[in-house]
Amino acid sequence: MYDGDEIDDRESSIRKILLKVLLIIFIILLLVFIVPKFLSYQHKVKAQNSNSSSKIETEVLTKLESTGIKYFNEDNIPTEVNQNKKVTLAKLKEQGLIKNLNNGSQKCDDKKSYIMLTKTSEDYILKTVVVSGSNSDYKLLHVGKYDYCNSTLLCEKKTDEVDLFNQDEEKQGDDNSTSSNNTNSDISNAKIPQLSAFTEWSEYQNVSCDTNEVTCDINDTTCLKEIRILRKEEAVGTTNKTFDTEHTALKLERTENRSVCSDYNYLVINNVIFRTKGNYEEILTLNKKDTQSWTYRGQISINNSPSFGANEYYKYAGANTDCDGCLDTPLYYYDSYKYNYRIDRVTSFTSGCSSKTKKQVGIYTVYKQKESYTKSEKKYQTICYASERTRSYN
Repeated sequence: MYDGDEIDDRESSIRKILLKVLLIIFIILLLVFIVPKFLSYQHKVKAQNSNSSSKIETEVLTKLESTGIKYFNEDNIPTEVNQNKKVTLAKLKEQGLIKNLNNGSQKCDDKKSYIMLTKTSEDYILKTVVVSGSNSDYKLLHVGKYDYCNSTLLCEKKTDEVDLFNQDEEKQGDDNSTSSNNTNSDISNAKIPQLSAFTEWSEYQNVSCDTNEVTCDINDTTCLKEIRILRKEEAVGTTNKTFDTEHTALKLERTENRSVCSDYNYLVINNVIFRTKGNYEEILTLNKKDTQSWTYRGQISINNSPSFGANEYYKYAGANTDCDGCLDTPLYYYDSYKYNYRIDRVTSFTSGCSSKTKKQVGIYTVYKQKESYTKSEKKYQTICYASERTRSYN
């Protein structure tokens, strides 16, 4: 038989086990209920965040793409394989090819939105990028210079499927009535005017300087000729101009018979008496050669008149008339001579004399001699040249 204490202990153990089992079942049920809710909440938050970011509308990409096709012409397309040319939305707006571009209610970024044309081995790839706020998207288009391009140099390349579709339509047209065939023939033969590409620039030809330059808008069907003007300063003849100048010169006014010291020769320059043992009078006959009293030192060029003293002399030899473009600073040539003897200034013809004699004394004057010369200069004029290129619209 069991006593009372043993029965109580067994009942207490059973209750503890039951409580543990119930607690475990409760926890399992709680997890089963909460975890799906939590996972579902995270999924909704992610989905909500994904939907809150608006995308770039297809119409916006297409509009900028069409503008880019209009922008590119023979002057700005890349010519080397893998070379690319880029134009921003801002530049397209400056050229009036497009107005404000909006993605819904938000304005597109003028600088970050752009068109880029890349040259491939055969055609071109046109990349259109639109940035609006924190959103961005791009589109790639295969374009080229095809025979079926209408008003633009470049257009989208037609796929084989499109060609097959057109061929099927033509076959269906053959099965229609004669009246329907005639109508379709008239429509297909209708000539749609197209702007051709510009020709190469012509060689420059002389034109009036009143001629204006002309630059055509890429889509202006009324502008079929572009003109470039080149202006040059060219020599069109010569003109003669006479110039006047003056230089220092020495002139013998007269000779006088005077009582002088017998050991010296005397001369007077501008009323100042000089004495010397050389023959100063040779100065009047100097001709680029040495004399007993004078030494020829060669010719100098200078743009003003040099001064000279009693023991040196500069004889004017002319001006440089072959210097093109130096009218403002002409060069003058002078023959330079040096007197070989000492020459002293004295107060009278007989001062300090031990003996006297009669001699001829030259009376000289230093003065400004005027000279004139004529110079031939080239005459320049603005000459204008024009180069043209044309296109057709038919």
